[in-house]
Amino acid sequence: EVCLNMAGIHKFASLDECEKYLDIYKQKYLDIYKQNTLSRWTNVHTRSKFGLTAPEFLSGVKMTTQVQWRKQAEDGIKIPFDGVPFFILGKKQYACHRGKDKDKPQKEKRKLANDAKCDKDHTFSRLRKKTLVQDTKKVNCPAQIFIDRVLRFPQYKARSSSEGDKKIASRALRLGLTTKDSKAAAGAEEVFLMKIPDNGSHRGHVTDIGSVEVIQRSWKMSTRSFLHVVKKINNVDQGLIDRCTRFMVGDKQIGIILPDSLATLEKYVDTFDKTLNDKNQMCLYLKSKYDTFESRSEQLATVLTDLRARDVFSCLKGWRNECYNAFDRFCDPPLFKVERSASGLLGIKASGVHINGYVKTIDGIKLWIARRSLTKPTYPGLLDNIIAGGIEAGRGFLETARKESQEEASVPDELLGNLKPAGCVSYWYMDDRGILPETEYVMDIELPSEFQPVNSDGEVLEFYLWPIDKVQEMLYLHLDQFKPNVAVVMLDFLIRHGYVHPDNEPNYAQIVQGIHRTHF
Repeated sequence: EVCLNMAGIHKFASLDECEKYLDIYKQKYLDIYKQNTLSRWTNVHTRSKFGLTAPEFLSGVKMTTQVQWRKQAEDGIKIPFDGVPFFILGKKQYACHRGKDKDKPQKEKRKLANDAKCDKDHTFSRLRKKTLVQDTKKVNCPAQIFIDRVLRFPQYKARSSSEGDKKIASRALRLGLTTKDSKAAAGAEEVFLMKIPDNGSHRGHVTDIGSVEVIQRSWKMSTRSFLHVVKKINNVDQGLIDRCTRFMVGDKQIGIILPDSLATLEKYVDTFDKTLNDKNQMCLYLKSKYDTFESRSEQLATVLTDLRARDVFSCLKGWRNECYNAFDRFCDPPLFKVERSASGLLGIKASGVHINGYVKTIDGIKLWIARRSLTKPTYPGLLDNIIAGGIEAGRGFLETARKESQEEASVPDELLGNLKPAGCVSYWYMDDRGILPETEYVMDIELPSEFQPVNSDGEVLEFYLWPIDKVQEMLYLHLDQFKPNVAVVMLDFLIRHGYVHPDNEPNYAQIVQGIHRTHF
């Protein structure tokens, strides 16, 4: 494969091959660059001809079309003179998401309008105070990415850099293309150029996975709080829970179903009964005729398979052929098993194992961090614990911990004895998969300084060993880089090991309560 380096000219044998690797660049390489520099990029300019194929572009060439011999750096990418004439097939330009605030005039206009409304409507004023108000993320960062598509014609190379030789070669090239000379087009060589800024090009924000540059604004331990970590994972309020329908097996609540999902599920009248319970609460009951683990599991699998075939719920597009057990309490025998991708649809209490791998050094504790593979069906490319995984039906807590340790980080048998249970975190989370009342069992494992994790199941892109200060800064400043429940597990680690305590965390009690929410 063509190596997509940080910068330079990349040549391809054919247009199809160029398009193929253009896709690779956009889907993989640019994503990795974004993750490794903690940056996001927005497309600010695309030349209209960027998407044209070479034949489409060449069909419009005329004797007056300008042939280029060099390109200055002020226009994005510098192309020095090498005697070969070329056309710029297209350009794209990306700006750092912390760059210039293009919407500033509109924001100021809305602010003035809202301020005026506050003066007239006190109800609006009180409501506005409850909303989150934050400074813009824009800090006029000058970093930019430039992409050029260039069509070169080596067979028309000028003999020298003199204007006379260039005019002769330019005329011959235009004549060959306008007269539809097949040799002229066949000799074309498409080149894909990328100009990628280094970390030093960024200003005013964190850019480096390995080291954090000085932030322009102050960041004081005494005034910061990790409450936003808890709020992100607990994005389901009691009001929404009260509007949901309880999913029941007999007198036991097994799940909770969102109103939009209920309208579809209740149509499966051979499987479910919708009725009020003795507390006048709306419930969706699995019919009593399904009275064994096997019969319940089979009937639910039939319903979910039908829903998947009909493409009713987007969560089922992530079908994994992996099941979770459904419990009243985790210590009780499971009542049925269900496809993992449907756990949020039915709102069952799912569980997993998350392991904090740490190393004791002379400089203090360091924590191993994993970056999820870009091919993961959920949260691709985000930061994760060194080891984590859902507890599949038929597996236990310790069995899952050992299995995931070997698959995700190649932890040898002699180190698995260092695994220590460290409690759990629980929360109510909702996304496009549905409502997720989850419990994550937490473990710590002390690893020797010479240990280097190696992924063996393709689910991890790379590993980092970070000091605790770096972990705290990342959680505070770049929470969006973490898988949501992983951030909570790491915060729990900081609390248990004394890095976050009532004297340096103003919302300590609220945070501890928030990462241990009760379910049903």
